[in-house]
Amino acid sequence: MIRDSGESCKIVLVSRDESSLAPWSGPLQSAGYALRTATTDSECLRLCQEWGPLVLLLDFSLGQGDPFEVCRHLKENDLTRHIVILMLSVQAVGEELEVRAFDAGAEMVLAHPGSQAVFLALIAAKARMGSEQWQVRRKLIRDELTGVFSRRYLFESLRQHVNQFSRPGPPVLACLMVDVDRFKDVNDRLGHLEGDRILQRVAGVIHRMTRKGDVVARFGGEEFVVVLPATSWDGARLVAEKLRKAVEDACSEAGVTISVGLSWHQTRPEPTDGERVADEEVMNILLRRADEALYRAKSTGRNRVCTQSDYEGPERRGLPRVGYPLRVRVRIPGGKVLEQLAEVSTGGLSMPANPDLEIGDSLEVSLVLGGTEVKATAYVVWSCLIRGKGTQLGIRFDRFEPKGGHDTLIRFLGHRTRVTTRSET
Repeated sequence: MIRDSGESCKIVLVSRDESSLAPWSGPLQSAGYALRTATTDSECLRLCQEWGPLVLLLDFSLGQGDPFEVCRHLKENDLTRHIVILMLSVQAVGEELEVRAFDAGAEMVLAHPGSQAVFLALIAAKARMGSEQWQVRRKLIRDELTGVFSRRYLFESLRQHVNQFSRPGPPVLACLMVDVDRFKDVNDRLGHLEGDRILQRVAGVIHRMTRKGDVVARFGGEEFVVVLPATSWDGARLVAEKLRKAVEDACSEAGVTISVGLSWHQTRPEPTDGERVADEEVMNILLRRADEALYRAKSTGRNRVCTQSDYEGPERRGLPRVGYPLRVRVRIPGGKVLEQLAEVSTGGLSMPANPDLEIGDSLEVSLVLGGTEVKATAYVVWSCLIRGKGTQLGIRFDRFEPKGGHDTLIRFLGHRTRVTTRSET
């Protein structure tokens, strides 16, 4: 159970025994502090992350969980590191517990509130300390122009979410990459000051339309990233469409729209060497998928939402996902043969750019799928700078050899693969 009162300096008080809260909560409420109380460590962590207190009073006898682990968790998180933690006990504590408390990140150990005046003076001093620390932290985790989270905090938060939600089941972590359409033209037409105001307006719309637990961050320039924990694919798509329409309405006078790329994380990619795939790699895949989807949204008309795969459905379980590596042999114009490590992408494959290749070039591709060699005529359909990968080329298959090669490819790559003739482009 969680209760709150007041609107001033925020303090969280945590104890498993509600009756033991009175000696601490009474003076704080009388002094006008905004106080919330909780009885479990999970409630404590949620309050600290979502409500943003300056001071945490944490009972040694928390019970459901480890209070020292709660301290360490808060001090490792950029969003909660500034919180001043005081460990509480209604009776005297031994030296060993005090040492553990300080090692975990606590500022002080209080055995009993004692004098009310002294206790309130102490809380006031610690609240000032928390406020000063928060101002320093805020400069690091908030974007100065828009007020949303910074790129630095995005990666910190995304790493935590990836670690938390790497489990089987429905998609539980979605990522939106948002880009303001033709922003350079906006700056040229309206001026850079108005361009800054447009970015602030877009950030404000996104922030207002997302939940408290969501993360909205400025990725760089006119790009934003929104992390949606515990969100299904359909739910994430709905959020993306609502954001797109809301920005279009809010910025209609300036004629500003956004494009959105959507990716999601369900389970970790299967390790190829028997070891667990690192959080960092999963993060990169999630952002790259969103980046690829954003590129498609931009290249197909802007002011729209594209997903990491418009072809992916339940029947694709067990099949390679976007990013799955494949060794291919490519014969490029002029007869040169390249051994390339390509990756599965929507509609075909992607591979590192080559100075001898450009959009529209024909290729002869050979790859082994499930023990069967498949040869195909393909051509380059897109070129895109993908963060962490450099410039990548997208290739789409045209004709296959032998005759059953297309069926083999479809069985292996699923509905993600598309064969497009020149007349369709």
